[in-house]
Amino acid sequence: MRVSDWVHTCHNMNKITGYITNIFHDRIDICVTIPRGYGNISVNRRDAWLADDTIWMDDIPAMIDLSLMIRDKEWFDHWMKEMSLWKSVQIADSLF
Repeated sequence: MRVSDWVHTCHNMNKITGYITNIFHDRIDICVTIPRGYGNISVNRRDAWLADDTIWMDDIPAMIDLSLMIRDKEWFDHWMKEMSLWKSVQIADSLF
């Protein structure tokens, strides 16, 4: 990781997206862009990951909607399968 990299993390039960503004040994400072108005946070380096192609479960419905809007059946099928995999994990987690 380096200054200016886009990252994801979780902070106080919120999904965070932002970019790194400072790095201090095992901590990084992040300027949060999503959600808006969140401000700046500092987290342990190992609690953040690069924002490459990370898909969160709550992003999948928007991807399904987009695939329907552009009438792409292959993409729709892909995202429906992804949603079913996430739902299985949610159900398993709720059992414990």
